[in-house]
Amino acid sequence: MEALTWTGSLGSYLNPIFMILVGLLVIALIAQLVLGFFAPAQTLQANPDGTIAATQGPLGMAETGVKWLFLGTLIVVVAYIVVPLVLPYGAAGIIGEMSKRFLPVWIALIAFCCVDLLQAPPWPLWQAFRQHHRHDRFCAGDVLGVHGAVCRGFRHDPDA
Repeated sequence: MEALTWTGSLGSYLNPIFMILVGLLVIALIAQLVLGFFAPAQTLQANPDGTIAATQGPLGMAETGVKWLFLGTLIVVVAYIVVPLVLPYGAAGIIGEMSKRFLPVWIALIAFCCVDLLQAPPWPLWQAFRQHHRHDRFCAGDVLGVHGAVCRGFRHDPDA
């Protein structure tokens, strides 16, 4: 009988990757914290196409590193939960067997949330549409409260 572990046979592949990613993430977070004290005040610069220029220099590299390392760590954590669903019994470890047992609960929770959102959508665009469904004018500016400035002269053609 194989020894019971948290991650099972999958851990021999994912544990080293996870430890390296977490170590690099901690280093990048500390670098971002330290460099943030010494970096000059950042002014946002808009490019001609409307995008905002990224932070440059060591602080920008640390911020980018934190973003990508966090994403990589998150992918490995999701792999710890999802991959054991296809592994045979006993090879998934404690975390994998728990994810197998809770799969029906997760499916029910996702279905419940989807049904709840379909009954009463919480997003502001839906509210703006419901407020203006009888008018001949509608745009996303209604949601932001800048209707006059953004949508001046916009007409919705119901026949189109």
